[in-house]
Amino acid sequence: NYSPVQYPVPVNVPFISPLIAAQWDHSQQWKIPTFEMFTQSLGSTQQAKHEIDLNDSSEYSFIIGHQIDGRCLFPATGYLILVWKTFAKLYNYEDYRQMSVLFEQIQIHRATICSLTNKIIFYVNILPTNGTFEIIENNTIIVTGRISLSEQLAMQKFHKQIKLNNIEKNLQTNEIYRDFNLRGYEYSGLFRGIIK
Repeated sequence: NYSPVQYPVPVNVPFISPLIAAQWDHSQQWKIPTFEMFTQSLGSTQQAKHEIDLNDSSEYSFIIGHQIDGRCLFPATGYLILVWKTFAKLYNYEDYRQMSVLFEQIQIHRATICSLTNKIIFYVNILPTNGTFEIIENNTIIVTGRISLSEQLAMQKFHKQIKLNNIEKNLQTNEIYRDFNLRGYEYSGLFRGIIK
C-alpha cells in the first residue's frame, strides 16, 4: 500500500529512527552481541603470558630449591598451577584456588631449565570449548593436556580410591631426602617440606 520509493532518496527525507525510538521501551537493558563473543564461542583460545623470574624478590624465587641431577628444573606441578591460573581467568575467578579443577591426559614433552639470570616466559593456551591446553616456551610445546571444572562426584570417587590404596609406612626426614638425593633429586628450601 506504500508508494514505490524513488532512488536516490532526496536529502530532505526525514529519518525513521526517531519514530521507532519514541515508541521503544527503554526500561530494560539488552546485551549487544560483539565480534569477540562470536569468536570465543567458535573455540578461540584463551592465552596467558607468565614471566618467571627467580631473583630473590620474586614470588618464584623458591624454585631454585628444585634441583634434579645438579640442574634447576621448573617443577611439573608449577606447569599445572600456570594452567590453573589461566583457566581461572577464563571463568573470571579472582583466586584460582577457589575453583576445583580436574587435569587429564597430561604430557610433559620436555623439562625447562631455570636460570637466575634469564626470565622464563611461558605462554599458556586453553581451548575453552573442551579445556585442551598447551604450554609453550621458546616456541616449543612443553606440556599438553586437558583441564575442566571438577564435579563433586568425581572428587568423592578420587578420595575413596586414595583411601583404598593407602599403605602406611613412616619415614623420617633424613631418610626421605637421602632417598630423593640418591635418585638425583637435590631438594632444598621450600622443597624440603616433608617432616615424616
